[in-house]
Amino acid sequence: MKLSLDEYDKVNALIPGLFQFDEKEMFTQAALAITENELYFYDDNAPKQIMGEIYHYPILKRVKLDDIVMALDEKITGNKQLNTMARLNFIMEEEDENLYFYYYLNDKRDVDAFIKELAACGIKTKKRKVDLSPENI
Repeated sequence: MKLSLDEYDKVNALIPGLFQFDEKEMFTQAALAITENELYFYDDNAPKQIMGEIYHYPILKRVKLDDIVMALDEKITGNKQLNTMARLNFIMEEEDENLYFYYYLNDKRDVDAFIKELAACGIKTKKRKVDLSPENI
């Protein structure tokens, strides 16, 4: 089995996690990639097309880096269901368009490399804790 990702030749870093592609849907397995100019979000739950041994995944969402004000690496507290996860919170120019990408703490080394790539592209990054206890959501 081989994987094929749209525009993979432009990707500088790639991390797995969970993303909500439509606000009416649940979070699903996803991959987040960064290029020199954009973030790519791939649905990692199922390939869009299978051709023999090649599983193809298209880009389902693109975000221009120029539209991102800041990226917050948030440690989640107060929620036992999320104790193995953290999230990247992308603060966008338009407040109501902020994006959340949840990742597993096991992938922290790859996420740290991804955050370094964000910073190298001129995106301000910051770490913080966020309380996601049920009464605060």
